[in-house]
Amino acid sequence: MRALLFISLIFPCTAFASFVNSCDLEVQLLEDASSQTIYFNRNGLEQEQTQPAIIHGTVLNVKAAGRADQGCDHYIGEIIQKALNSNQRIRLNKDQVVKINILIKDDANLPYSETVTYLKDPE
Repeated sequence: MRALLFISLIFPCTAFASFVNSCDLEVQLLEDASSQTIYFNRNGLEQEQTQPAIIHGTVLNVKAAGRADQGCDHYIGEIIQKALNSNQRIRLNKDQVVKINILIKDDANLPYSETVTYLKDPE
């Protein structure tokens, strides 16, 4: 018994916890926002790059969307400014209420990441 205790003290188990938080937010925009496509010519090659829409707004309502280790209520009333991850062109107007998802992952083996995705206008 003592030997087992001694071994557990010398070689402690290290556990790496992962953290995931996925929240759907309804945000009232404080200013207009739109994604932009930029065309440029580099070394004779035409290229295209899409700039994401950056929203700036107040969080009105939240809902957990899957795993939410930290919960989502802390977002209510917060003013956020986030770049939206979307594969479509977006044009949003001031005072419009939009629904977005914020997915935060933090794992010992992977770096912290945050993805903000435009979902739609709430119904």
